[in-house]
Amino acid sequence: MSVHGQLQIFIIREGRGLSFPRFFHFLITCDIVFFIVFYSWLAFTTNSWYRNDSGDYLGLWRTCTAGVIGACSPTDGSANTKYGVVQAFSIIGFLSQNAGFLLILLYMFRNNYRGNTELRVASAILLILSMIGWLIAVAIFGAEHTDDSDRLHYSYALAVCACGLGLFGGILMFIGGGGHRHVQTVVVTQ
Repeated sequence: MSVHGQLQIFIIREGRGLSFPRFFHFLITCDIVFFIVFYSWLAFTTNSWYRNDSGDYLGLWRTCTAGVIGACSPTDGSANTKYGVVQAFSIIGFLSQNAGFLLILLYMFRNNYRGNTELRVASAILLILSMIGWLIAVAIFGAEHTDDSDRLHYSYALAVCACGLGLFGGILMFIGGGGHRHVQTVVVTQ
């Protein structure tokens, strides 16, 4: 555009970013969700949801006898439908937490996704969905063992932690707010 014989060029570049307080908020959320995912991995893969007096350990995917190497048998495909439901909902909780964590990492550290509101809300929804999946899994498993709940073991406790912290992480992602826009204006005069 020419004003009184001068050539002026305006370049406006917009980008998204996170202000320091929001980045710090999401960094804390990312740390919390990292621990949630860690607990979820342990609860999902270890075979210590339940332990009886004879030293048998029951996990989501196998049952093992203590003190005997290789004395494990798979529990997937069990005829017990309640146990199949526990496995199914734990899969939902496990996958949702991992996907939610991945979206948080993209939201925070990837320039083209930084501050993206849809990504933030999607990660919050996935974390709350993971809480629902783990809640159903631990509720059904715990209801099956109400008469001897003192024998519920550490994998079960980690699944309960993953459930509660999944809700907490989802809420933190919902209340985090979006990114802010950076606008850069360059004026060249001649």
